[in-house]
Amino acid sequence: IEKSMRLKDHSAPQPLVIEGDDQHQTKKWDSLIKTAAYYVDRPNLNQERYQLRLMKQRYDELFTDSWRPPLQSRRDLVAWACEQRNSALAETHEPLNCAYNSLMMDF
Repeated sequence: IEKSMRLKDHSAPQPLVIEGDDQHQTKKWDSLIKTAAYYVDRPNLNQERYQLRLMKQRYDELFTDSWRPPLQSRRDLVAWACEQRNSALAETHEPLNCAYNSLMMDF
């Protein structure tokens, strides 16, 4: 099959652009937490790899340093994402309550 005739992989994550986001990227931070909230409870290795790729492609620009989210469980990932958001927005926004049950009800 010629290269031009091959089907594109539409399942590949794309960089995330959120219309109307503010200069602090508050909506993008909230989207990171929502993405974490939809992660599986007990991922296998393939799910961990996919989630890391998805998050790096969508949210890498939120981080100035290299970052490695904990992918061993949804609970750990959600807590990490919330803590990262609170740290990044500490000077401009009220912190979120990073308790797991609270976050899962909000996101």
